[in-house]
Amino acid sequence: RGDPEESLFHAAVMITGAIASVITGDVAFFVASSVLAFAVKIARSGRAWTPSGRFGVANAVTLLRGLALLGFSLAFIEIPSWVFAAAMVTVFVLDGADGWIARRRGEASAFGASFDMEVDACFIMVLSILLWAHGGVGIWVLVAGLWRYAYGGVVAVVPTRGTEPRSRFGRSVFAIAVGLLTLAFIAGEVAPWLAAAATALLSLSFLRSVWWSFVARPR
Repeated sequence: RGDPEESLFHAAVMITGAIASVITGDVAFFVASSVLAFAVKIARSGRAWTPSGRFGVANAVTLLRGLALLGFSLAFIEIPSWVFAAAMVTVFVLDGADGWIARRRGEASAFGASFDMEVDACFIMVLSILLWAHGGVGIWVLVAGLWRYAYGGVVAVVPTRGTEPRSRFGRSVFAIAVGLLTLAFIAGEVAPWLAAAATALLSLSFLRSVWWSFVARPR
């Protein structure tokens, strides 16, 4: 199950930031909540970052990915949509690099896996907020980003099997969803359809996780 207290805190901070961004129409509030949540996560994990106790190159790449994501989201209004989309593709490519580095350098850890997953969740939430605020997509797109935090928060306080281990299906859905949401920024009138497809896929993936956590019996 991990640390329920940490999971609940993280979910609460991220949801609060998302709500503030929706109320104000400014993604900066979610960016601020993300910085706070990740700083606390890193600080609380201490020497458990890697088997050696060091922060590690792989975690540094994950951190760089998160900072790049948040930085480009703050600059969204100032840069062309295609530049933002290209930056998001680069951030996504780095998602595969940190896991590969962790395995090659013997830095794989529970913290690293969790950190990577939460940066991925932040990725979806940022894209969702920006598509709603500036991309001509309805507020329903926020569902795509809120799923992770709602699921993590509930699992943290309700007796369950814990969160579902990350699966190949979940990773595939994440990759497709990021591609669809990123493409929506430069797709014009088709943007809502791409965002709807991404939201539907993510909803299916998390409903599968809810089933695993609350309904399915251990084998």
